[in-house]
Amino acid sequence: MYDFGKPLSGLSILDVGCGGGLVSEPLARLGGEVTGIDASAMSIQVATQHAQNTKTRVTYCHTLAEELVAKQQQYDVVINAEVVEHVQNQSLLINQCAQLVKPGGILILATLNRTVTSYVFAIVGAEYVMRYLPIGTHSWRKFVKPNELSAWANASECELINQTGMKFNAWNKRWRYTDSLAINYVQCFIKNKGK
Repeated sequence: MYDFGKPLSGLSILDVGCGGGLVSEPLARLGGEVTGIDASAMSIQVATQHAQNTKTRVTYCHTLAEELVAKQQQYDVVINAEVVEHVQNQSLLINQCAQLVKPGGILILATLNRTVTSYVFAIVGAEYVMRYLPIGTHSWRKFVKPNELSAWANASECELINQTGMKFNAWNKRWRYTDSLAINYVQCFIKNKGK
């Protein structure tokens, strides 16, 4: 196991829709002061138990982004990974995430693009053929095109600074970066310092 030090020391990080803590824990091990929130009480229970087992300091809360917005909470970095494609009001969720970012902070959004390729690989391949996910996990109609996602973030005073595609290799079970945004992609934004 590699020791990367603590490059995230001093940064407050919010993981919106943290699930079982797959993103939260590695960020905490890199020194971030991580808070993970999720609408699922079961996910928070699983994440909390796992963090205790691995002795990783993460604060997990069974709450919604809108509740933190109401409390006027803000963080240096807000991450929303693979969540927006599961909610009804997608633009509202992105707006809430943007409100949770401190001025000058970073908003990181990861989701699935609404393309024929994503339908074939993310739904037919991942759910029906390889059975990586339960059938019905995703609705292709809720996948989000990159221009839609960036427009919602821009409307909330967040400026796109970088984006990349992500590709999963089913044989070695590893992810890698790709120039193609056709299936999974990540967008990074900086929040306007005036807001």
